[in-house]
Parts: sequence; structure tokens; C-alpha cells
Amino acid sequence: SFLDPLVLGAASVESPKTRDVKLRVSKDAGLKLNITAENEDFTPFIFAAPSGNVYVNAGMGNDTITVEQSSMSAALVINGKGGAVDRIVYEVQAGADPQEVSFGTGSTTILTGATARTVTYSNVEQARNVVLKATDGDDQINLSAEGTNYTFSSTNDAFASVIVQGTIQSLTLDAGLGDDNVSTASLTSFAPALILT
Repeated sequence: SFLDPLVLGAASVESPKTRDVKLRVSKDAGLKLNITAENEDFTPFIFAAPSGNVYVNAGMGNDTITVEQSSMSAALVINGKGGAVDRIVYEVQAGADPQEVSFGTGSTTILTGATARTVTYSNVEQARNVVLKATDGDDQINLSAEGTNYTFSSTNDAFASVIVQGTIQSLTLDAGLGDDNVSTASLTSFAPALILT
């Protein structure tokens, strides 16, 4: 398979064979945008941080696009194309600013402090998957339900709270390094898939 970057900031992953591709969209320390394949289906594609829109078009397989948290002026637009079960996974790093993850029709918005970042998508069957990442220190983590939302918080003030809209499809809690404790004692039920790492 190959990655075909287009002049206007689009990238397509196509192959003569239908295959499942795992893409990762990230930004490096040099502020360049990286689109890589986690299973090495193609050579990583790197370009200077664009403005306007960045279009990522997946192939015909059941593809997973992981979007790392980063500040990017360009809007990310994802088209899952022809797979039966395409997924988007958003990685959210807990930090000093409170954050909120909300889901709309064909879009997901992550609000960090006063800064909003929106990803729009089409032809994606499972687009409401979040990985919440704690710090590399000793974290005391609490997952609770408040109304129709879930709150990821620190009881030892290691990070500000992250609120995730309750219509989420799967939630992974990544405690990171350190001597960590994760409590879900206040949850009476949790409908989405929950993974602790």
C-alpha cells in the first residue's frame, strides 16, 4: 500500500487489496504533522504544520485512526470510506487545564481551557472512543458519573478534571507511570467498554 499526499493537505491510504489499516495523526516537537501507520503499512508521511483543512481518507478495510492531542491550526477531516467498522480514537492528556470531550453529528470537539479543537468525519461507524491519559507521577484517579457525563479527576490534584460526554462508545484509562490508584467506586453502572491500563 502507499500514502498519496495531495497538494491541498490531504492524505489517502489506498491498496489494491482490502486491508485493515491503523493510522496515527500526531504533531512532533518541530510542529510538523505526522501521519503514520501503526502496523507499518506505509512509510510515515510528514509535512509542515498546515493551515486550512487536513483531509485523511482511509481505505476499504476496517480502519482505526488515532488522533493524538496537539495544537494544530488546521481542521482535521476524516473519511472512513468503505470499511464496515471504521473507528476514530482520541487521545486526551490530562494536564493543568480542565477539558471536555463532546460528540456531535459527524464531529467531536475537545475543549481545553478556552481552546476548542474539532475533528469532523464521515463514513466512520465508531467515532466516539477516547483514551484518557494521566501523568507520569503518582496519580490518585477517580472516574465518576455526573448527570449524563463521566468525569476523570485527580483526588491528589495531579491534573485538572476531564469531562467526557456519556454517549461515548469506549473509554480507556491510561494511568501512565508512577504509583497510581484508580477508583470507580462511585459508578453504579457504565455502559461503554472500559479499559484500564
